Amino acid sequence: LGAFGMTATPVRALLMHTNYRYSIKDDSGEKLLTFPYDPKQVIKGKEIEVGIAFRTYRAYENSKEWTAITLPFVFCMSLYGSSIPYVTERMNRWVVGITSLGWCVGNFMYCSGYKSSNEERMPGFKIRTLCARIFMYGSCAGLLCYGGKKLIN
Repeated sequence: LGAFGMTATPVRALLMHTNYRYSIKDDSGEKLLTFPYDPKQVIKGKEIEVGIAFRTYRAYENSKEWTAITLPFVFCMSLYGSSIPYVTERMNRWVVGITSLGWCVGNFMYCSGYKSSNEERMPGFKIRTLCARIFMYGSCAGLLCYGGKKLIN
């Protein structure tokens, strides 16, 4: 369930980008930004709107990259996290689930904040980074403990 939510957040960022991009129209109602999206495209008189569209594009790309980086750690932590001493399977599931939810909230805040301004993305970025670190450290500790147990036995 956590992995599904984590992969759904880049889809939401893509929808945010395309909805905003296609809302930029000229006086006759024609869409001004081309398909496929060209980030370097400049439209006179709509510089602010084009800038926001570019930020939503960057938020989508960054969200997609972070998802690809983080998901392997999520899977490793969910599989091997209970190998850590004093961590039960149930406890590991709860930690992975709550951290996945936190990652989704952070990614949502990041994309929404990035649409507003570059500075407003930072709270979501910090939450998402903290959750990614938990996954990374948890999966590394779980793999080390699992490997250590297999070596001893």
